[in-house]
Amino acid sequence: MRKKNAADEQLPGASYGWNSCETGEECASKDGPYWRERHISCCVVLGIWQHYLTSKDEKWLATAWPVFKEVAAYWADYVEQEGSEYHIR
Repeated sequence: MRKKNAADEQLPGASYGWNSCETGEECASKDGPYWRERHISCCVVLGIWQHYLTSKDEKWLATAWPVFKEVAAYWADYVEQEGSEYHIR
């Protein structure tokens, strides 16, 4: 579902829901204040990294690499260059 969530926003990569249904799909109401809580994907990556820092399990970290890559692709598409500055739209 994380890839479908991103595709629903016409973005590449993966987006984890603020309020996930059993399917993994975003359940927060599109009319409510929490529908586009995009930072959750970064929180997922941070949690994975913190687990690795605690466990030092490189084999496990390698299995999590797709999550890092997908979330990075999602966020990279949000960045727009304006002159010499970059902004998240």
